[in-house]
Amino acid sequence: MLRRPPSIKLFDLFGFRIGVDRSWFLILFLMIFWLSGQFRQALHSSDGVAYLTTVVTVLVLFGSLIVHELGHAIAARRQGIEVKRIDLFLFGGITQMSRDAATPSEDFKISAAGPLATFLFALVCLAVALAIVGPHRLVHAIELDGTVPITPVLLSISWLLFWNILLLAFNLVPAFPLDGGRIARAIVWRFTGEKVRGTRAAAQLGQAFAVILAGVGIWLALDGAVFTGLWLVALAFLLGQSARGALMQTTLTQRIEGVRVADIMDRQPVAIPAATSVGQALEEFFLRYGWSWFPVVDDHLKFLGLA
Repeated sequence: MLRRPPSIKLFDLFGFRIGVDRSWFLILFLMIFWLSGQFRQALHSSDGVAYLTTVVTVLVLFGSLIVHELGHAIAARRQGIEVKRIDLFLFGGITQMSRDAATPSEDFKISAAGPLATFLFALVCLAVALAIVGPHRLVHAIELDGTVPITPVLLSISWLLFWNILLLAFNLVPAFPLDGGRIARAIVWRFTGEKVRGTRAAAQLGQAFAVILAGVGIWLALDGAVFTGLWLVALAFLLGQSARGALMQTTLTQRIEGVRVADIMDRQPVAIPAATSVGQALEEFFLRYGWSWFPVVDDHLKFLGLA
């Protein structure tokens, strides 16, 4: 099995390790490449100014994703859950925790904290943009309208505002594994008392949403927006696989509920007598059965250790 390479550490923030997956550099390059041309047209400025504005805007956008994940991480820590790290990757960010939520309340608080952080970030962007110009010019900046004079700062802030609102709305769709799906799971879990039931409902919505998202992506690709369309299709595949995995896990959990280890253990396992030579053990046990370890017993079949 191929092991996934560890993420690249960027820095520590509030006691959390912040890193990036190698796939993040791909989306960073693609976004700068895609956005720089649009910014150049909107600003009517030199290539250098447009490119610098693009780079700063994209980096701040990924910073807003870190803010989102910090919301999850801080909420998890307040619930007594250890947060291992926060990583950015091709499709966004992920907060890796030592365990899953143990109660509906924990699940709801942790899941809702990320969208709340994004909402607050968007409010800050809105306040700054309105302080610079009125609502009319803000709309023109969001639309990348080159017919109206737009400064680099206004363009950057308005674009960040638009995309954070879009990401907030997307994240709140009640489809697992999105935050909205986890919030829906927590609500179902709270009223039914069954986490499995909540996960199944959210995962089924997640699969349906993935199909819709893939359809939108294909339509956009055929309509000329190839980059956006293909990215949505890839994102739909990731969401669909995650939802499918959650469904499989709930099915397995239901099947093994109430089953003890004693019910499935091997009562007469193959064991190697302690007096067996290494060469004999290799030939008669390891090569014969293909197992990586065996219990070792004495003449009275008392367990001594593992080989």
